[in-house]
Amino acid sequence: MVPEANDATGLRLLASLLSRYLADIDGMYCFCKKHSETSAIHTKGKELQVYRMYLSGSKLAGHLHEAVAALPGWEESPFWGMSGKAWEELRRQVEARVEQHSSQVHISSRGVLWEGTPILIHAYKFDADKYLKIELILPEYEAPLPILPLHRIIQALHCHEFLVPEFIAKPKPPYAGHETDCLMTLTDYLSRTMPPELYATRCFPLHRLDTS
Repeated sequence: MVPEANDATGLRLLASLLSRYLADIDGMYCFCKKHSETSAIHTKGKELQVYRMYLSGSKLAGHLHEAVAALPGWEESPFWGMSGKAWEELRRQVEARVEQHSSQVHISSRGVLWEGTPILIHAYKFDADKYLKIELILPEYEAPLPILPLHRIIQALHCHEFLVPEFIAKPKPPYAGHETDCLMTLTDYLSRTMPPELYATRCFPLHRLDTS
């Protein structure tokens, strides 16, 4: 009787864990689908860059500055000592590119910690352009455990929601008014970067992100 009881308890625990795992996968799928029409991956540069675009306005810019200032700096990361110099070099390179464009207006450039992950918030617009553009750049670092590309995308999308909630401004389709040759859909990025041998990848129907 005791072994059978233990077996039943173990099966219930396994079933509960699998159910929770599949629910998490489904939640991530739904969250990516929600943002698939208003977010894209900027492909210039080796770091992951998750891009969104909004109609510019003083209300949006003011809220963005407050939201960025409210986040802890990436100097507080436990990985700062090992990777901080590389992160700061990335920030300097981004700011240097802005300075090379005489018509580009710098809005924000700050390294922050979001859910323990270092992120460079880069917001800008062009003089004659009505759109404000926000790129969240996630530099690589030596984490103790591997981080799936899917999880990094989810973190960036959550950060975007915090920086500009929909009651402040609704994001626009990223392919309007932008160079389409340097943008990639969330679907394409995940299909290229998620390890194919993982069960999580097989459970995540990436092509469905493009369906209505």
